[in-house]
Amino acid sequence: MGGRLYLTGERLLFEPTHIDALTGGRAWQAPLSAIATISTQAATGGVFSGGLRTRLRIDLRDGSTELFVVNKVDEIVAVLQKAVGGSTELPNG
Repeated sequence: MGGRLYLTGERLLFEPTHIDALTGGRAWQAPLSAIATISTQAATGGVFSGGLRTRLRIDLRDGSTELFVVNKVDEIVAVLQKAVGGSTELPNG
């Protein structure tokens, strides 16, 4: 699913692109305090599920997991891991 991640002092949010929203993409958000771990997950699927790209993996304290295909995934992971304790600059692009 394509879209954009936003990081605030309190939450992580995802907004799908217009086209992805039309094909079932959904907005998502979670308080930073609800995030248990931030990591990556190897690609598992075909062209319509992100192809062969490594995904951003967000594990929540309630046991649920969210996966996102993002550019610069390793940089995003580092920023989000810090954000659970502070930083808010997220490299989009």
